[in-house]
Amino acid sequence: MAGLYIHIPFCTRKCHYCNFFSQPALHLIPSYVNALCREIEIRKEYLSEPITTLYFGGGTPGLLSAEQIGAILNNAGKHLDVKLNEVTLEVNPDNLNNDYLRSIKDVGIDRLSIGIQSFNNKDLKWLNRSHSGEISVEAISDARIAGFENISIDLIYGIPVQSIGEWERQIDIAISLHPEHISAYALTIEPGTALHHFIRKGKRPDVSDKHAEECFRVLKRKLREHGYEHYEVSNFCLPGKESRHNSGYWNHTPYLGIGASAHSFDGKSRQWNVSAINHYISEINQGIVPSEKEELSTINMLNEYLMVSIRTSKGCNLNHINEVYGEEFEKNVLMRAKPFIENNLLVLKDKVIRTSEQGWFHLDGIASSLFEDDAWCF
Repeated sequence: MAGLYIHIPFCTRKCHYCNFFSQPALHLIPSYVNALCREIEIRKEYLSEPITTLYFGGGTPGLLSAEQIGAILNNAGKHLDVKLNEVTLEVNPDNLNNDYLRSIKDVGIDRLSIGIQSFNNKDLKWLNRSHSGEISVEAISDARIAGFENISIDLIYGIPVQSIGEWERQIDIAISLHPEHISAYALTIEPGTALHHFIRKGKRPDVSDKHAEECFRVLKRKLREHGYEHYEVSNFCLPGKESRHNSGYWNHTPYLGIGASAHSFDGKSRQWNVSAINHYISEINQGIVPSEKEELSTINMLNEYLMVSIRTSKGCNLNHINEVYGEEFEKNVLMRAKPFIENNLLVLKDKVIRTSEQGWFHLDGIASSLFEDDAWCF
C-alpha cells in the first residue's frame, strides 16, 4: 500500500500562526490544477505499490471546485494503480455549503478534515481565522446532511487568551458534534509567521508551555471519557477511525507528493518540489518536475523510524529494529532509552518502547536522544 498527497497552496488569507507554503493567488488555480494532472502523469512510475489513500492538503483545498477535484481524481485513476479506501479533503468551515458538500462527495471525497481550530470567536479573531464558531457548528451539521460519515476536525490549544475553562468548553462542543477524528495541536510560534513578529514586538503575549501542558491533560482526559483513542501525540479517534493516510507517514509507508512544495518518499529516498507556484507550473508544462532529492542512509531510515514511532501508541518495536537494521542498533536504542525508562518517561514492555503519560510532553527531546549517531554509518 502507498499514499498520494496533493498539495493545494492557495488561501484567501494567511492565519497568523501558519508557516505552511500557501499564497492568495487564486487566479492561478486553473493552470495549477492542469499542472497537477500533468505531474501525476510524469511521475506515474514513482511508486511500485498500489495507492490506497489520497489526501488533499494545503493551503485550502476546499477552494477547488468539485469539477477540479474530480479531474485530479480521474487523472490519478488513469495513470496510477489506485485502490482507494480513503480520500480526504481539507476544508475550512466558511468554504462549505450544501451544494458544494454534495458535489465533492459525488466526485469521490469520503472524508473531510475541517479546520475548526476553535469554536470561540475570541480565539478565532486572535488566530486571524476567517470563520466563526457558529459557522463551524453549521458546517459539521451540513456535512452530515450531505452524507459524510467520516469527519475529522482540527483544534488548537495553548492560545494565550484561552483559559482552561474556555478550552474545556471547546472540547465539550467538539464531543457533542461526534466527529470520528480529532486532531489537536499545541500552538507553536514558527519563525517568519505574523504571530512570531507580533510576539517579538511585544504586541502579543508569548505562549506558555505550562498552560499548553495543562490543556493537553484536560484534552486527553475528556476525550478518553468519551471513547476516543489517543493513537498519535496530536491525534484522537473513535475506534477504527484513524487517519489511514497520515498513519502511513507514521508507519513509513511510501507516498507520492504532487504539487508545489509537496514531498515524496519511495522507501529509499525523499524528494521535494519547489515552493513556488509559477515556477512549478512553468517547469511541469515543459515536462520537468522542479525538485530536489535525498538518498536516505541506514542511519537516516532508523532515525526517522525512531522519530515517528515514538509519537504513536504503537511505539518503537525493538524486534523490528533488530530485523531491519541489526542487533547492534537494537542494543544502542535500548541503551539510550534506559534513562527515560528509569524516569518513567518511556515504558518498555514486550520489546516495545512506548511513551508514558508524562513522556508525551517531552517527545522532541526524547526522540532526538534516541537517534543513532552518524558515526555508525557503514
